[in-house]
Amino acid sequence: MTAKPHLILCELGPDAYGLESLSPFCLKVHRALKFHGLDYERRHALRPSDHREYNPSAQVPVLLIDNRPVPDSTEILKALETLTKKTLVPADPKVRAGAWMWEDYADRVLGYYVFAARWFDDRNWSMMRAEVFGSLPFFLRGWLPDFLRARILKKMSVMEFIRAGQDGCWDMFRMHLDQLEGVAPETGYWMTPQPSVADIGLFGVLHCLRSDISAWQRDQINARPKLHAWLDRVDATTRQARPIGD
Repeated sequence: MTAKPHLILCELGPDAYGLESLSPFCLKVHRALKFHGLDYERRHALRPSDHREYNPSAQVPVLLIDNRPVPDSTEILKALETLTKKTLVPADPKVRAGAWMWEDYADRVLGYYVFAARWFDDRNWSMMRAEVFGSLPFFLRGWLPDFLRARILKKMSVMEFIRAGQDGCWDMFRMHLDQLEGVAPETGYWMTPQPSVADIGLFGVLHCLRSDISAWQRDQINARPKLHAWLDRVDATTRQARPIGD
């Protein structure tokens, strides 16, 4: 019998707002690990760069499989397929291609709205400010958060959702939600009778946006009944806790 691999998830943390992670990409990996029924340890950091020894690009998540680092959430999903008999990858080639396209859409399109909801949306900034900077000394809390926010938004100013302004950004977000509501399954999962990488990828982003730290975005998602019900199904299927601990 093959020995179980020793798994360590390098991520940001700890848990907040009922989420395993405020990072949609880390949350995606948490739920994939739980779907596969794998035990894993958690290694938290305050900044992605704290895990640079495992990923030179200083991004999270990174999964250590018997001390072998696998960076990038998509590559981690692929690696997990080799560890158990359960699968998130559809057998049919056309369905499989579509599932990976949805997973990529979640990363490369929807994922930016998590950033926008927390750093760009003025309605959420006070909660984000307290979450990220609340432990700073008083003399830093008074000016550093807003200074860093301005620098980050200036750096991201070329992005379409920033250039569109507050109203334009969230008009585009509602458009994406309406499109997702139009294709969301009334029963089962996104493309198949069982969860696939499409479900895990889309869930990671949309469930992150359903937390109290982004209340307006949460309410917009929950107002779409098919999308809301599908997210609840994926949540119920993948939420069972498996991690060993910190």
